[in-house]
Amino acid sequence: MKRKFRVTYILVFAFVLTFSIVSLSKNAKANTKTKLSDYVEAITEREETDLIGGVKLYKQSVKSYWDGVTGKGERFESGTVQWVDLPGDNEEVKIVTWSQGTKDNFKSSTVRKTAEDYEKTHPGWIVVAAVNGDFFQINSTYEALGLMVQDGDVIRSQQQAPYSPFKEMNDGVLGWDDQNKLYIGYPQMSTTMSLQIRNENGEYDKEFAIAGVNTEIKDKGITLITKDKGSATNFENATVYVGEYELNRISNAKKVFVKGSIKECLTDLGVAEVPFGKFYLVSKDGSLDSILSSDTYVRCQYNLTGEWSNVTSAIRYYHMLLENGEHKFYRSKESAANNVIDGKTINDYDLAYGLSDKARCVIGFKEDGSTVMMVADGRGKAADYAQSMSYFQVAEMMRIAGCKDVYQMDGGGSATLIARNSNGHFDVINRPSDGSERSIGNAILFVMRDPGLKVDVKNNTRTSITIIKEQTNISSLVEDVKITVDGKTHSMVEDLLVIEGLKESTEYLVHFAYTIPDFKDPNKKVKGGYTTVIRTRDFIYPTSGLDVSKIEKNSITITKAEAGYEDWIQNVSIYVSGKTYYMGNETTFVIDELLDDTKYVIYFEYDIIEPGNPKVYHNQESTFEIQTLAFSMPIFEEFIIKENTENSVKISYKYDDEDDICQGAAVVAYNEKGKEVSRQIITKKRGNVEFTGLDLTAQSYTFKIEILYYERETSTLLSQYYSEGIMLQKIEPVQKPKKGCLKGAADYMVATISVASLAILVFRKKK
Repeated sequence: MKRKFRVTYILVFAFVLTFSIVSLSKNAKANTKTKLSDYVEAITEREETDLIGGVKLYKQSVKSYWDGVTGKGERFESGTVQWVDLPGDNEEVKIVTWSQGTKDNFKSSTVRKTAEDYEKTHPGWIVVAAVNGDFFQINSTYEALGLMVQDGDVIRSQQQAPYSPFKEMNDGVLGWDDQNKLYIGYPQMSTTMSLQIRNENGEYDKEFAIAGVNTEIKDKGITLITKDKGSATNFENATVYVGEYELNRISNAKKVFVKGSIKECLTDLGVAEVPFGKFYLVSKDGSLDSILSSDTYVRCQYNLTGEWSNVTSAIRYYHMLLENGEHKFYRSKESAANNVIDGKTINDYDLAYGLSDKARCVIGFKEDGSTVMMVADGRGKAADYAQSMSYFQVAEMMRIAGCKDVYQMDGGGSATLIARNSNGHFDVINRPSDGSERSIGNAILFVMRDPGLKVDVKNNTRTSITIIKEQTNISSLVEDVKITVDGKTHSMVEDLLVIEGLKESTEYLVHFAYTIPDFKDPNKKVKGGYTTVIRTRDFIYPTSGLDVSKIEKNSITITKAEAGYEDWIQNVSIYVSGKTYYMGNETTFVIDELLDDTKYVIYFEYDIIEPGNPKVYHNQESTFEIQTLAFSMPIFEEFIIKENTENSVKISYKYDDEDDICQGAAVVAYNEKGKEVSRQIITKKRGNVEFTGLDLTAQSYTFKIEILYYERETSTLLSQYYSEGIMLQKIEPVQKPKKGCLKGAADYMVATISVASLAILVFRKKK
C-alpha cells in the first residue's frame, strides 16, 4: 500500500515538475528577443503588407545601440521603422521625383498632397508609395537645397557644395532615367542655358544655345528675359517672341528654368517689363525667326551633361550612411574624444546631428537592384517605440533589410512615408514627429501605370465582390486579366466581374494579374499584378420591431410591430431587471406582477433566422428604462357609434376610473389627415355625445376618448391618455327624389304596369 502511494506521489511530482519546466520554457520563449545583429534586437515580429505593383511594406519595432559601440554604459534605445521595398526585377513600377509648386514659384506641400498632385498632372499613372526628399528652404522660398529634376525638367540646376573632407559622403545626387537606371554622385551641368523645341511626340529634339539670361539684349544670338529680371528692358531693334509659361522657376542663385508655348511675335515693343505669366525670347540678328512660330512649345534650362544626360529624375542626398555594407557614420571609442571618423575630422554640428535621436528618412539599394525607402518614427516615448534614431541605428536597420548603400534624406518633422491603400487613398504609415504631416520641398515616389482594376466596394454583398475596370489612359491596353480569390481564378472578359459564393463578413486576399504596356517601351507588354485585401459585407440586422406598447400599474405589454422582417425575429427573451421572460414567437406578450411606481431596466434578446440561410444570428438590443404607473389607468368599457347621418354622428361611451385620476375628458374627432376637427367635453363616466357639422360624404372620421391626468403627484403638466379609435367610413350621399313632369310620367308608367300585371294574374286564377 505504501509502495503504491510512493509510486503515485513520484508520478504526480514528475508531472508537476515537467509541466513547470514546459511552462517556464514557453514563457522564456515568449519573452526572448530576436537578435538581428550585434547592435539590434527585434521587439516585434516584422509586419509585411503587399502593396500594388509588387511593392512590399514592412514595419518593425526594435532596440539598438545608438552609435555602433557595444558594451557597458552605452545606450540601448527603442525605435520603430517602416519601409517599402521595390524589387530590382520589377518592370511595372518607376522611380520618380516630384514637387508640388505653383506656376510661378516653389512651394511646400505634404508628401500625400505631392503624390496627389503627381497623379493629377500625370493621367494614367498612380502612386504606390512615397517619402519626403531633400532638405529645403523651410522659412523662405521652399526650394530644395540641391539639384532638382522632374520629368526631365531641371527646375533647380544649382547644386549644394559638399562638405570637406567628406565629399564622397555628403551632398551628392541620386538620379534615375526613364529606364529606372540609377545614377549616384556629382553630375556635371552645362555652363550655358539652352532653348529646346518640343515636337509632336512630346520630345525635345532641337536645341539652341542661349547667349544671355535676364540681361540687356545681346546683339548676336538668343536672349531670355523672364519676369524675374525685375526691371525694364530695351527691346528696340529686336524681334520678341512672347511665350506663356506653364512653369517658371528661379533659384536663390538666380538660375532660371522656364517652359511654355509661344503665342505671338512683336517687333516694336520698345522699353518694357515682362509681365507675370509671360517670358520673352529675343534676338536682334534673326536667330529665332526660322525656329519659332505661334504655338511652338519650348523649354529653357541648364542641362545635365555626360553620363547624366539621360536622367529625368534627380534629387540631392545629405549623407552617405552605408557604402558596400559598411557604416560610414558612427562613433568608435577611439574617435569619440577628437571627433574623428574614418581618420577624418568632422565638425561638432554633424557629429551631434548624426548621433542624436531624430526621425529619419533614408533610401538604399540592394545588390540585386532593389530600392528601399525607410522612415524611422520620431520624438515619441521609449514605451511606444517611437523614440527616434541616430544615423547608425537607421543605417543598421537598412543593412538588415538587405541594403548595401544607404543615403539620408531630410529628417525630423519632414520624415514621412505614405502608401496607397486598397481603396485608392494614401495612408501615412509612420508616426510623424510633429504629430501630423509636415509640408516638404520635394519627394521620391514609386509610380506605376494605372490598370484601372479595382474592387467596387459599394456593390459588394455578403457573399460576393464586384471587380470593375475603370476607363484610364492605359486600361484599354490591359489584357489577360485574371482575378484570384479564395483559391479560385476568374478571367475578366468584360469591364465588370462579380465573384460569388463567398462567406459573409470574411476577409479575402484578392490577387490581380494582367499584362500591361511597359513604361520603358510602349510596344512591349510586361506582366503586372498586385494583391489587396477585401472584406465581404456583414449581415445587417433587421429592425426587431419589439417595443413596450403599454405601461400600466403592475404590468407592461411587449408588442412586435410589422416591420417587414417580423417573421425573422424568433425566440424572443425579455430581461426585466434581472428576471427573464420568454416571449417566443408571439406578437404580443404581457408581463404582470410588477410593482407599481417602480423603475425597471429592460432589454430584448432574440434570434434572427433568415429564410434560406442556415445560419442563426443572435442579437441583443440596448438596455432602456421604464417606470410603472403609480395608479391604474382608466378602462374603456364601451365606445361605440349609435347612429349617424351624412353630417352628424351620435356616440355612446363608458369608462371606469378606479383610481380617480381623470382631470378632464373629451371625445375628439379627427379627419383623414389626423387633424383634430371637433371635440365634445364629457363630465360623466358614461353617456352619449353628438357631433354635427361633419361631412361624411367627403371623408372618413376617427373618434377617440381623451383623458387628462397627472403622471406624478408632484407633476404640474397634464398628460393625455387615449382610448382605441373608432372610425366612421365615408358614406355615399342619399339620392333625393326628382321633381316635375318626367317624374310624374315615370310614376304613372310604373303604376300602369303594376295594375296590368295584377289583372293578368287574377284572370289566370279564374280560368
